Amino acid sequence: MCSIEEDVAKKLHVSEDKKCCKCKTSRSTILIRHNELCKECFVYQMYSKYKTIVTKCNVTKNVLIAFSGGFCSRAMVHLSMKPYREDPARRKMLDFTMCFVDDRFINDFDDASEDMYKELATMSKAQFCDYAKSCFNLKDDEIKAFLINNPYLYQSVIRRIIVEKAKEASCSFALFGDSATKTAANILANVSDGRGFSLPLDTGISDPSEQNLMIVRPMSDHIEKEISLYCHFEGLKPSEYFVKDSSTNTHSLTMNFIRGLDKDFPSTVSTVVRTGLKVTTGIINSTNPCCKFCGRKRQGNDSEWSKAITIASISKEAVENSHTDGDVCFGCIRMKK
Repeated sequence: MCSIEEDVAKKLHVSEDKKCCKCKTSRSTILIRHNELCKECFVYQMYSKYKTIVTKCNVTKNVLIAFSGGFCSRAMVHLSMKPYREDPARRKMLDFTMCFVDDRFINDFDDASEDMYKELATMSKAQFCDYAKSCFNLKDDEIKAFLINNPYLYQSVIRRIIVEKAKEASCSFALFGDSATKTAANILANVSDGRGFSLPLDTGISDPSEQNLMIVRPMSDHIEKEISLYCHFEGLKPSEYFVKDSSTNTHSLTMNFIRGLDKDFPSTVSTVVRTGLKVTTGIINSTNPCCKFCGRKRQGNDSEWSKAITIASISKEAVENSHTDGDVCFGCIRMKK
């Protein structure tokens, strides 16, 4: 995302002779997916897409917003508070809580984490809402390296913490700031990692798997380019705590692939996301037990699936011993190898 901010000026398409395709009056200054827009129409379009998803999921009150300090979460907070900033009378009805998960053990940014707490407290006061924080610290270097190299499990830990905080605060909804670009990358990465069964919950607009809590992704129709431009126009800057991911795992490589492809083919992200949304696996109504690692429902016969694609000619006994976990999903079995 840092590279996106640096190239913001290049993404502002200035056309002296063309009008905005929405209002037909103002001069277009932005090019998004072959659509030339003026600044006012672009900002309105951002809020309109956000509101469409929020309304579709019936998000009303008792809402927790997952805040990381990056572009997406900042834009999500700003869009969530837009009606209340414009109408002071509605602030009495405001029922939002922002949650920040302190994962400083990954990057060892103690000072940045403390600055993040101060910023979050200031932001919450300005937005007239409460905020919650959670911190988990691991001193075991092996576990730390394991989570860094397995972003799906790392995100599962973050999701679990946010869900618990939402339930403690008696929230009915939890908003996650996953952009369309991130969702597209997660769809491809999860399928390649053998996690296709949980795809509707991991990448869908909503996740109803938690009891008395609905996880909603209201930014899932916004690509990174749109979000970076919106933050640029609104003066929203990412925290120093939010750093660019330099790891080389499957998810990071897929994200870089999607970003590069989307530059030349602007419909790439939307095509992958809409195709992924059509996937149905039956996990929502599944009564199968959950995986002891990632917490998602298992498809069933996961060990048998793993055995079927395993080359066992080197040591048959070693391969058989590696599939003794009957309570681990197929994706986690592959991860353990």
